[in-house]
Amino acid sequence: MKTKYYLSLILAASLAACAPEGLRPQGEREGLMAVMDADLAATKSILVDNPGVKLESYWQAGDEIGVYGGSSENVLFQLKAEDISSGGRTAEFRSESAIPSGRLTAYAPYQKGAKKDGEAIVVDFPARQQYLTNKGVVVPDPAAHILLGEGTKAGGLSFRPVAAVLKIGQVFEKETVVKAVEFRDLSGASVSGAMKVTPGSTPKGEITGDGKVLTLDL
Repeated sequence: MKTKYYLSLILAASLAACAPEGLRPQGEREGLMAVMDADLAATKSILVDNPGVKLESYWQAGDEIGVYGGSSENVLFQLKAEDISSGGRTAEFRSESAIPSGRLTAYAPYQKGAKKDGEAIVVDFPARQQYLTNKGVVVPDPAAHILLGEGTKAGGLSFRPVAAVLKIGQVFEKETVVKAVEFRDLSGASVSGAMKVTPGSTPKGEITGDGKVLTLDL
């Protein structure tokens, strides 16, 4: 008997976000409000409720973003369950640090080792992604969802996708055991490692690392 399996390598997302105006009382964690755009296949967490037809996206407790602005460097904002509403489409990310001043550049998911390079942000695009399911449906590895956002404290942040989504369907014999799937570029170009993400209406992600293999662990 042959069974069809889907392997998902997900590399992108999109959302819109805004920040609350005004000062917060001393001692409260600074917050940035993120609102999911219902018209777009969106963020880190994706549930495919009708495979190949519809993507439902939502924020989850534990999500993290990194924010740059003014002289600040990679400020961590985190999300707790009590700060999520509207079925996961609205969430307020909070930080122990103040919201940076001036023009803001943000990315997700947060990486401690991220760096600023001019207008761009350099993050690590994982060489290994995990095969994951949600309610029996294949979902992407959250670490592979590189998003880039721009904005201000008053005007908020607008995130856009950096990479793309790759979904593969393959027929295996029922007894077949597949431990991993490896992807390579036919030209020998790098496919993982350091990624330089440049802001714009359509953010661009350029692999500057030297990873020649992208592995989906099953």
